[in-house]
Amino acid sequence: MAKILIVTEDKLIRWSLKEILTQEGYVTDTAPGQKDFLNKISNNLYDLILADFEMDRIKSIEMQEIMAGIPRSTKIIILSSFDDYQTETLLDGLNILTVIKKPFSVEQIKESAKKAFKLQNLR
Repeated sequence: MAKILIVTEDKLIRWSLKEILTQEGYVTDTAPGQKDFLNKISNNLYDLILADFEMDRIKSIEMQEIMAGIPRSTKIIILSSFDDYQTETLLDGLNILTVIKKPFSVEQIKESAKKAFKLQNLR
């Protein structure tokens, strides 16, 4: 079964994404900050990571370094309110499947997860 890690400091977004993706049949885990994120990815293998790129305690360059250490088999979806050029520049060369602009819809999340798992033939 596909395993997803949701990384965001926003408690409501974290809870909502967990509910949405769990209802879709995915196994979900959450991390509210950098320490939890690093702990989770060093102790677990995830098929998909949904990560808020603008977490207060993680600077963009730190997030870039963390993402660079994630296995290539793990798909990454970034949640961002940056414009496309800023996001593409910061994330260039990383294993990013897509960037979902905030505010996002439930359907965007569901479709992006489905796309990630179609690419991996999971679920």
